[in-house]
Amino acid sequence: MIISQDKILMKKVINGDTNAFEVLMLKYRAVSISYANKFLKDYYEAEDIVQESFAKIYIRRNDYCFDKSFKAYLFTIIKNKSIDCIRKKQGLLKINIKDVFLNYDIEDPLDVITNNESYKELLELLNILKPVHRTIFVMYEVEGFSYKEIAQITEQSLAQIKVSIYRSRKKLLKIRED
Repeated sequence: MIISQDKILMKKVINGDTNAFEVLMLKYRAVSISYANKFLKDYYEAEDIVQESFAKIYIRRNDYCFDKSFKAYLFTIIKNKSIDCIRKKQGLLKINIKDVFLNYDIEDPLDVITNNESYKELLELLNILKPVHRTIFVMYEVEGFSYKEIAQITEQSLAQIKVSIYRSRKKLLKIRED
């Protein structure tokens, strides 16, 4: 069995190595903020949630389960803290797919117009999906999480994740064809 670098670092963290924890924080900080921001739509609030999540992991480091990848463990905590934050604000979970896809530069102004229309269309299509299915679909198709990681983060079975993604694709294709 191959032990991941993250798990080796977590073993060191459990043994009191603060430098190992700093390595994990630096490795996952940016992607964690981006992930939290997709829920919260507020970069500064996302930073706070990520900071709280890392603090929780450090404080409860002895509770870490080595069966789960560190990234999945971290993202589960971030997801739960983000949902709690949203509930407190009485907001609804909406993923702005435009923010998700703005990770690349477009030089040609015609491409910007074309892509903005694509964003609007894609956002409208994704908003047809139930929030849970939309989140899972975006995690798989956009974020590149594996089925297993999504199952761990959302605390659903692997079969539920596969069915959710399949049904989401099928629904989006059907709507697109009509």
